[in-house]
Amino acid sequence: MEKLREVVDASSCAAVGRKIGYSRVAISHIYHGRYGANTDRIKAAFLEANGDGPDCPHLGQAISPAECADYRSGPMPTSDPTRFKRWTACQACPLNPDRKRTSNA
Repeated sequence: MEKLREVVDASSCAAVGRKIGYSRVAISHIYHGRYGANTDRIKAAFLEANGDGPDCPHLGQAISPAECADYRSGPMPTSDPTRFKRWTACQACPLNPDRKRTSNA
C-alpha cells in the first residue's frame, strides 16, 4: 500500500492507526511488510479515512467510499439484474468490512 507508506512517512504509525481505528503496531507491521494476517479490512478503513475511493473489483474503477458503502449496505435490489449483480459482488468483496468470512476447515 504505497499511499499508506506516504501517509506514515508524513506523520507516524500511531497517527495513522488512531485515524483508522487500528493499533500502531498493526500499522507498523503493514508498513514494514511483516503483517501476517489479511489486510483487506485495514486497507478499506485506510482508504475510507483518507478520502480515496477503493478500486472496485466488480466495476474495475475507483469509486468514492460513500458510494462503496451505499452499495454494500443497501437493500438487495430485486428488479434490476445489473444492480443485483453489483450488490451480490459487494457482499463477497474483500474490501467490504462487513463481509462474512467462510472457512474451509
